Amino acid sequence: MFNIADFLKRFTDLKEPAFAEKAAITKVVKSVINVSLTSKCIDIKGTRAYLRVAPAVKALLVIKQGVIAAEVSESTGGKVTEVH
Repeated sequence: MFNIADFLKRFTDLKEPAFAEKAAITKVVKSVINVSLTSKCIDIKGTRAYLRVAPAVKALLVIKQGVIAAEVSESTGGKVTEVH
């Protein structure tokens, strides 16, 4: 017979997907361009991270894109390679 307790045991330890990657991105962005981000404004799809921020912050990201991408890739172990 089907035991519901065994089935529900899988869902006791749910974490936000890509929590570590989002934390690494916020840390790198804070250190490079001195802008604080929250994990809610970061979407990760594949190896790309998309930031929902103001246009002025996007301009800073584009200026420092090479440095940010290299540090994020290093700190996430290659899971995230681009930041947009």
